[in-house]
Amino acid sequence: MAPTLHSLLKGRALLKFILPAAAVTGALTIGAPSAQALQIGNLEFADGTGDFASQVNVLDPTDTFSVLFNTGANPVALVSGAGGLFVPSFAPAPPSAAVGVSAALANFTYFAPVSPFQALYTLNSDTAFTFANGVSVGIFGGVQFLVSQGTTAVQVEVTQNFAPELTSFVTGLPGGPVTVSAGAFTFNDTIQPTGGSYSAQVNIKRDAHEVPGPLSILGAGAAFGYSRRLRKRVKSAAVSS
Repeated sequence: MAPTLHSLLKGRALLKFILPAAAVTGALTIGAPSAQALQIGNLEFADGTGDFASQVNVLDPTDTFSVLFNTGANPVALVSGAGGLFVPSFAPAPPSAAVGVSAALANFTYFAPVSPFQALYTLNSDTAFTFANGVSVGIFGGVQFLVSQGTTAVQVEVTQNFAPELTSFVTGLPGGPVTVSAGAFTFNDTIQPTGGSYSAQVNIKRDAHEVPGPLSILGAGAAFGYSRRLRKRVKSAAVSS
């Protein structure tokens, strides 16, 4: 009696059929879109400012002052750390690397008192630090700064009264837009007209797009090869009967 299709699929033949079928299922699953990990980066930089301490009077509710950042004929910023999405836009650090950066003028307006020696000021308009490599790190207008006035110096630091992505922005990075996830910005000056300094740090993130994974050609090919052999055996069985 010639073997039937049912008998061919029994025992080991059934096991051989199931394994390639599983390989096909796996190939289809692998080929489906899969989310990549979140991409992150961080940048730390610093430079000098023009003299502004003599302008500040935290006791005066009508007070305003302005600060010129990145002073000098050829202003630079010292990049003390750059990683993630900022590389290779900035050379790996340390050691600190001096990078050309544009001058930036920021204007501040008294907002509210905090203590006899401190007051909140508001940045009047967006202020950006644009580097020679095309990357810009900026602070949005409307962000508040805490100004502390001592007997010999004035210190100013961002309060981040808004969410991080509404406090700072980063543009010019390859690969599309990024979102600021954290940051800090502090600058100071002595009462003497000697100029001041600042330090800044920003963290950013980018959600990677979903991309399809590679199709398992090996699994699909094995399943196709076995199905051909199975059809041949069934055909031979039919002829012999």
